[in-house]
Amino acid sequence: MMLKNRGMTLFECLIYLALFSFVATSSMLIVTRLWQSFITRASIERSHLSLYSAFDALSKEIRSASPLRKNWKQISPTALIWPLKGKEKKDRGWALKNNKLMRIEGVYQQSTDQWTKKQSSSVAHITELRFLTIGDESISHIEASLSDGITTIREVIALHNRDIHE
Repeated sequence: MMLKNRGMTLFECLIYLALFSFVATSSMLIVTRLWQSFITRASIERSHLSLYSAFDALSKEIRSASPLRKNWKQISPTALIWPLKGKEKKDRGWALKNNKLMRIEGVYQQSTDQWTKKQSSSVAHITELRFLTIGDESISHIEASLSDGITTIREVIALHNRDIHE
């Protein structure tokens, strides 16, 4: 007796096609969710890296500033400006301008609230900057808060452990 080679029926083909579609769709759904999770985590890590790098540069320079409040040229919630030691008529400042943390160096005129001969550089893209100075005649601490909409860093920079020779 001879067996006939018969192919697949249309119904069997549709069943295999449906199973293959289900497996492919499920796989793509898993891959898409993993990719979205990776992108979210990468965005948060980039935010942390940017803010912590900016904060490290900011805190290093603030620690080199005079702790005496009268020596500072501007202390506001969104800007700090102080004269540089050993450099006549040179000032340094940090401020929020156009959603950027800016480091500014040059000559600051308090009377006009203007910079002349300035060099500025954008340090990080941020949406919020707040400075709070603690201390009456001398500044013991500066609390800095930086935010880029994803991450917020709020840290305290201590200035009280230094000797004042001015």
